[in-house]
Amino acid sequence: MNKLRSLIPILGRFFTHTLGVRFLFALAISVILWVLFTAEQNPVREDFFDTEIPIETSRLGDGLVVSRIAPSTVRLQIAAPRDIWDSLTVDDFRAVVDLFAVGVGLHEIAIDTDESDSRIRIIAAEPETVTVALEQRKEKEVPVRVEVAGDPPFGYQFQQPQLLPDLVKVIGPASKVELVDAVWIDVEVGDARSTINLTQRAIPRDAQGQDVSGVQLDPAVVQVTVPVAQVISSKDVPVRVRIEGQPASGYLISRYIASPPSATLVGSPQELNAINFVFTETIPIAGVTQSITTTVELERPPGIGISGSDQIDVTIEVLPIASSAETRVAVTHVNLLPGMEAVVAPTTVSVILSGPAPVLRTLQASSVIVSLNLSGVGAGTYLLTPDVSTPPQVTVLSVDPAQLQVDVRASPALAPTSEPATTPGPSEETLPSSPTPNP
Repeated sequence: MNKLRSLIPILGRFFTHTLGVRFLFALAISVILWVLFTAEQNPVREDFFDTEIPIETSRLGDGLVVSRIAPSTVRLQIAAPRDIWDSLTVDDFRAVVDLFAVGVGLHEIAIDTDESDSRIRIIAAEPETVTVALEQRKEKEVPVRVEVAGDPPFGYQFQQPQLLPDLVKVIGPASKVELVDAVWIDVEVGDARSTINLTQRAIPRDAQGQDVSGVQLDPAVVQVTVPVAQVISSKDVPVRVRIEGQPASGYLISRYIASPPSATLVGSPQELNAINFVFTETIPIAGVTQSITTTVELERPPGIGISGSDQIDVTIEVLPIASSAETRVAVTHVNLLPGMEAVVAPTTVSVILSGPAPVLRTLQASSVIVSLNLSGVGAGTYLLTPDVSTPPQVTVLSVDPAQLQVDVRASPALAPTSEPATTPGPSEETLPSSPTPNP
């Protein structure tokens, strides 16, 4: 220290005698000019900083927590060169409240401000003080609860959620910690059809379900598993028509037509697995001779539901049984020329008919006509094919013989010109043979 003091007179003589007063004067003028030039090119801007600075606390006593600080930010009026003003951020400033030796209660404390760059100057802070409330620090454990938002898809059910952990520690001011009744996890399920797994931040709430702020949670996040189980399923099964009785003799059931042909059953997956079709209620068909259409209900299996309407339309097609029968029919002739007579050999033919059994059973022999058309046929002997006429629904399978011999000649002078009397006509008797089912 003494050496430094002894150097001061030596340095003074060096600047005054060695360098001279003129040099010192020139140096001072240069510095002044540089400052003026710099200030003109990069002037200082004085204004309020655009963003408010959050207030921090320091040197908080053990066992204490800040339950409230108001306001929580401060507005700074600063001066800084224009070339750095636009690049300033919140991180270039600090606003700190020193809580050393401050106890429980409500306190008005001055704000200490600081800047990170020496080119910045803080002119003022608004406000200059803040109100700080200090309380004893408290901890307690509360349960984790889950609130599931949304409804599961039809047939699915949410099971009891699984939590890890199921207890969370709440830390903070005693007055706020006491308010916390539980921490909640809000889960949005959407249309989930499988187990939901997520990790989510818990929310502290009071007994009325209101959020509680100003406390910390340990841990802050909870793992949640929400099992989703399928309790009701659906299954499409065919409809089977249930009938009672038989159609009239000679008729048969051709087919059943159900509209719609299937039904959607709903129930537990285990029960639906054992069901492969669903019956209609019983439809009586005893003695029917024609198709019928009716609306009936489906028989609901025990414990099973039917989606949509449980009524369907059923058509039962009834057709006559096809049979065949053989009969002998007398042969007639028509359109014979005047003055001529015809002799047919043989005079009867065997005709095999086909048609519904009930029709054939009641068919009269006179209803079948076998005739020869002799239009334009002159005298002579011919082999002609007869024409066979039958009632509706009856068809001809064969005629034996297929051709007949006809002898056409002039009739005697006294003989009538009409049809020969010897030609037998159709009789009114029933067909001699009973219908035989067609294979």
